[in-house]
Amino acid sequence: MGDPRNYGSAVAYRKAMGLNLKERSSGKHKGKLSLSKRGQRLTRKWLYFSALRWMSQPSVKQWVQRKKERDGGRGDKAATGVMRRLALAAWHTGQGEVFDPRRLFPGVRKKRKLNEPLKQQMRETREMRETREMREMREMREMPGEQEASRRDDVRRS
Repeated sequence: MGDPRNYGSAVAYRKAMGLNLKERSSGKHKGKLSLSKRGQRLTRKWLYFSALRWMSQPSVKQWVQRKKERDGGRGDKAATGVMRRLALAAWHTGQGEVFDPRRLFPGVRKKRKLNEPLKQQMRETREMRETREMREMREMREMPGEQEASRRDDVRRS
């Protein structure tokens, strides 16, 4: 593999590991995606063990569960996804960036507790928006003919 700085991009680094996806298809047959496995076998082996370790973390478990649901309960595809993300993270770390695990799975966030005044403010904002929308709908129903059409256009513009 060598130094990650020798690779022009994270995708090239991942490809050198053999973690790029390939598809074997013909004109009539659409093949499934699989790993090319063209890189060093031991690199993939250690990334796999690392991926298994990451998959047991609570922050990553949510992502893995959603991935399994999309793939019909298959955990091997989730492990492959984690391996591919770790390969990209390894390249970025090799470029001198600080490793931030939150960037691996950006859709996974811990629920933070909102303080009570902020909750109240959010609730009031939602209620104000709902009452404004209800008022606009009522006004549109009450307007006759052409005035109604022009009013609808005005509401859509705003």
